[in-house]
Amino acid sequence: MISVTAAVTQVKLTLDLQAATAVAANPTPTPQVNVSMIGATIGIPGATGPRGIQGAVGPAGPTGPASTVPGPTGPAGQTGAQGVQGPQGQLGAQGPKGDTGASGVWVQLTQAAYTALATKDPNTLYVIVG
Repeated sequence: MISVTAAVTQVKLTLDLQAATAVAANPTPTPQVNVSMIGATIGIPGATGPRGIQGAVGPAGPTGPASTVPGPTGPAGQTGAQGVQGPQGQLGAQGPKGDTGASGVWVQLTQAAYTALATKDPNTLYVIVG
């Protein structure tokens, strides 16, 4: 390896256009392209060398400031399991007493006597006995 240290204040770069045109027209031969840099002549740059190994991952950066805008609401979750039944409540107060219905008529008779009735009264309760 050669190490050169110099103070450079001006760089002159000249490209031989005739040689560059020849390279573009016929890339198979390797013509010499003259590049003049403070009087020095160099050839066409060589192929890129092999790539080095991947470096280690650097440390994580600091956490950014908290957002002042809330994010969107996510989807609703599934309904949870049914809980156990609670204790039995107290009995409620008794309701008001209803009106007394009309007094009815009821008759006790045998099946034969009931069958023998020509007209049966719809307001009479017939009780079959025996």
